[in-house]
Amino acid sequence: MPGAGAGRWPILVGFHSHYMLTFPESRVVAGATVKEIRIGLRPASPDTLPILGRAPALANLYLATGHGASGLLLGPYSGAAVADLIQGKALAADLTPFGPGRFRATT
Repeated sequence: MPGAGAGRWPILVGFHSHYMLTFPESRVVAGATVKEIRIGLRPASPDTLPILGRAPALANLYLATGHGASGLLLGPYSGAAVADLIQGKALAADLTPFGPGRFRATT
């Protein structure tokens, strides 16, 4: 799809084993996991939401993790958002609900 600018298209979160990804070089990938098996780590947070932002106890540690099976789809957007946060840029979305501090132990 030359010239389509697919990298700016919205993220489509898959259902079941189906997915659709876009790439900056105007490429779209759609598929489903049916004919092969791959094993890899897909870390998920306890509340199933991504963990995005500065680690509460370490001023220079930022996290973009916890996407689980949606990491391939949501990881690029999350990574770009956290990179903007690190650089002090204005964010397009409020990352507060995804902040690492939500897991602090209460006593």
